[in-house]
Amino acid sequence: MKFKGILSDQLCMKDFFNIVSTFARLSKRAVFNIRKSGLCISNVGIGINANSIAWSQIESKNFFAHFNMKGVDESYDEIWLTLYPEQLATALNTVKTHFVKVIVLKLTNKQFPCISVDIEMAPQNSNNYRRLVHDLPVSIIPVREWNEYHQPVLKNFDISIQMPSLKSLRTLCDKMKNLAATITICCISSGDLSFIVETDSAIVVSRYFNLILDQMNEDNSNMVEDGQSREICCNIDTKQLSMCFGSIQLPSTLQIFGNMIQDELFNIKIKVRDNVSLFFNIQCVDAT
Repeated sequence: MKFKGILSDQLCMKDFFNIVSTFARLSKRAVFNIRKSGLCISNVGIGINANSIAWSQIESKNFFAHFNMKGVDESYDEIWLTLYPEQLATALNTVKTHFVKVIVLKLTNKQFPCISVDIEMAPQNSNNYRRLVHDLPVSIIPVREWNEYHQPVLKNFDISIQMPSLKSLRTLCDKMKNLAATITICCISSGDLSFIVETDSAIVVSRYFNLILDQMNEDNSNMVEDGQSREICCNIDTKQLSMCFGSIQLPSTLQIFGNMIQDELFNIKIKVRDNVSLFFNIQCVDAT
């Protein structure tokens, strides 16, 4: 098995650091799935609550300056491994404080499997480049266990809507998580989005109006054409939703989409750039 990926674009380096930092806040370990088409980072199958799953798809095209890999063999041309995302985030933290010329990620063997992070950097207005190398231990996942770590397949959602800013959502969920164990999210085909929690003494509703509807399935589209408004609702764990928004280390200006399947799934998609996205799946729970 071989892997080498080179990052030379400053914005791509920061995006990669932010994504890794997000997973460092979610769980102690993360899964890396390396394919010809790119890299997927997830927390699937590593002991986190199955009701909340996160993954990020990073296509190699237009993100890595160089991307080369060779899998187990021709039949299983992939690499699956686990690592500590906090260690990787610490290694990449240099992009916040220094001018980094290039970052090289490479699968190596230093008496044990490693992801070597080779960073070439220099202070601004200086030609004296320096190198910093981190060898981070990883665990190779054998082929027989790959099925336990596959990312979810995105389903046809009942409704998809462009959500308010990350800053607004994070503040809202931080307040609501202390009120009730579950929160109901309702989206109306007119573009209204509501967050509802119920306590013994009150019902608290926060509502956003005239948001952009990204897509609807055919049944819902027909209802809108007939002049009817369709409401899709998901009841989910308040702390899990707050944890998802609180873990995200990406700019608040990025577009966030809420995708819903009635009483089944609430999916969050953050479009980092055209070839990079971050997803969260939160399963619905019974209302209490």
